[in-house]
Amino acid sequence: MVGENIRSAVRLFVLPPPSADDVEVRAAVEASDLRRVRVLAGFVALLMPVFVAFDAMVAGLPELQGATDVLPRMLVQRGLVFAIAVTLLVLSRGTPPPRRSRTLVLASSTTGVLAAAVFAVTVQRVRPDIAAFLLAAVAIAATVRLRGRVAFLVFLPGWAVLVAGLYLYQPDPVLRSLHVASGTVGALLSILVSRMLWAGAVREEGARIRLERRQQELMASNRELGRETEKLRRLTFLDATTGIPNRRYFDEAIEREASRAGRERQPVAVLMADIDHFKPYNDSLGHQAGDTCLSRVAAALAGAALRPGDLVARFGGEEFAVVLPDTTLTGARIVAERMRRAVEGLAIRHPGADRAVVTISLGVAAGVASGPDSGPALVSAADAALYRAKSAGRNRVESTA
Repeated sequence: MVGENIRSAVRLFVLPPPSADDVEVRAAVEASDLRRVRVLAGFVALLMPVFVAFDAMVAGLPELQGATDVLPRMLVQRGLVFAIAVTLLVLSRGTPPPRRSRTLVLASSTTGVLAAAVFAVTVQRVRPDIAAFLLAAVAIAATVRLRGRVAFLVFLPGWAVLVAGLYLYQPDPVLRSLHVASGTVGALLSILVSRMLWAGAVREEGARIRLERRQQELMASNRELGRETEKLRRLTFLDATTGIPNRRYFDEAIEREASRAGRERQPVAVLMADIDHFKPYNDSLGHQAGDTCLSRVAAALAGAALRPGDLVARFGGEEFAVVLPDTTLTGARIVAERMRRAVEGLAIRHPGADRAVVTISLGVAAGVASGPDSGPALVSAADAALYRAKSAGRNRVESTA
């Protein structure tokens, strides 16, 4: 276990990080880097005025009298760093596009390392160390995740300026050698840490994006499954010939509607309709013509049921059933007469009928439901009224007393 952990750590530090060929992964990492750099820039912008005030306060100390030419340059450099930090905060407002985010991250990181290197070189006469460079390099490496040679392009210019400046401004060969060695180690470690963080960020963002994609695929599959289920449900409850709900759906609907009406003490009406002399029509013109007739009659009945809650279903053969929620007997008779006229108005030729066109007879029943058992009773009453309409000569509406 320990050996495997060591090998994993070595791979993270030594081997090149995984390439992010996925544009979305790269964009996510770079957008996260920009947010991190904004936090760092805000911290620097708040810190620089404190440093300027401190420099001004200690400028009069006797031990600094020989470095009066250094202090103005330090103040200018701190002011430039402050201006750079504020500029970055202004330019990175909102959500910049990926290319702009990448440019801002690289420019601000490179500028930060260079500024720290210049500052470390400038203060050699006052404070012969390179802590500012090392601190900036570590802070940027821990903040910005850089891939491949990009990390070298960010950290090496600052390192080069530091080394060149030390040879110019640090006369002590021992200190100069120590500073060069420390700066080199700091730059290399910063490069490795930044690349290691890039590798981890790519893996993490890649896993997150793959998970989101998988979730989206699952959601799309669920939606498609829902559509297919609804289609299957519709096929289960739809009559294949007419395209309107079938007897099974009607039986469930009348029970459901009777239960609701019973709870609310509201009336419900049931209409039973039958095509007059349909068997002679079917025998003389054929089954295909009979199916067409059924479809046209069903469409006419559905068109005459004007409210969204009204239901027209094929009850069986040439018989249809209608459920009218919240409808009294008087209102149901009006709807039934509208349906009768709608079918007669189709003017479907019927060679064996008295009027030479297809007509329907309707029976109507209505009442205040007392529960789910009221549904079958209403159907039976409407069916009895339909029988009376057919016995009285057809093409008419009859209702319960």
